[in-house]
Amino acid sequence: MPTFTETLYLAYGQAFRIDERRHEVKTDYQHRITFHNARCGRVMVLDGVVQTTEKNAFIYHEMMAHEHHSFFAP
Repeated sequence: MPTFTETLYLAYGQAFRIDERRHEVKTDYQHRITFHNARCGRVMVLDGVVQTTEKNAFIYHEMMAHEHHSFFAP
């Protein structure tokens, strides 16, 4: 199985098994890959950095929702 390895720092990285490659496009501005991983579901990568996975997408949704709530609080 092919893998995708993200290395943000010298001391930290993460690897994902690519069970199914869904989409890949490279433009003058970005390189985007979308693939399926059995543990994390759909994974979206921009320029070599994982942006979100189906498994942890709720984290980002919660942050966006709570930010809006605090904006409207008296």
